[in-house]
Amino acid sequence: MPVKKVDTCVFKYILGESPKKAKNTTATAATSTAGSDPTQKSEKTKEEEMEEAVRDLKIMYITKCELKEGLQLFDSLQADHDSCVALHMAKLHLLDLDKNRLTKLDEVMDAARNVISHLDQTSIIAYYGMKADTRPGAALIKTQMEKNKQILVDAYVRLGCAQGDCILQRRRCCEEDATSDSPSNAGVPDVSVEDLDSTLVEVQKLIDLNDAKAYQVALRHSLVHKHYGRALKCMFKQTEEKSTKELDTKINEVYNMLGWEHIERHFTNWFYVKYPSNYQPF
Repeated sequence: MPVKKVDTCVFKYILGESPKKAKNTTATAATSTAGSDPTQKSEKTKEEEMEEAVRDLKIMYITKCELKEGLQLFDSLQADHDSCVALHMAKLHLLDLDKNRLTKLDEVMDAARNVISHLDQTSIIAYYGMKADTRPGAALIKTQMEKNKQILVDAYVRLGCAQGDCILQRRRCCEEDATSDSPSNAGVPDVSVEDLDSTLVEVQKLIDLNDAKAYQVALRHSLVHKHYGRALKCMFKQTEEKSTKELDTKINEVYNMLGWEHIERHFTNWFYVKYPSNYQPF
């Protein structure tokens, strides 16, 4: 059935030009210098840009070097770039990832505290308490605050892990000293449980303990307080992401601490199936 046209209206649209975005000449390296104002304009010469690029390249290679060479490279850069947070973060990673980390826990804790001292934690927490940021350059401020928060979380987690390892190591040495005449905890830093508790509080101000970044420090806190059920919960969450033989061995040790001999026995037998020494030929 044909439709009868009743009326028509002509619309005329006039589209204006989109506003031009103001060029932002602020420094893009948000975490390179502690306390820098992200909204402050910075016009750098080509020579200054080249020096910063060379500095960043050297910082990147600190963690790729052996411990001795990495520390030497850090010392050579510290004289001129002591305010660079990325430089101190590279030293923390170098020490924390060393194969002999348990013998350098004191240095790891000092490096972590040094990184934390270069960041304004109050301003970071206050920023995330704001409902909306209407300041000019809000996007750049957000980028910088996110980077600073990540660095702060990383430093606190590594500090807490080192503190927990110190306490557990001293506790293990004390148990061995009970059957020995010579003390074996002489080189282990003296860290109190209260120190670890306060570090965990700082971590909780920034992220939730169920976050994957907090698993390691939450696990050590559980073991220090002998909350083995909570420790198992942390380990099971890690196995959901990636299951390794080392992690499964730690889970079995916690079963032993709980006195669950039947589960420990089953888990030990399951190891031969899950991690066979060799595979049966076809």
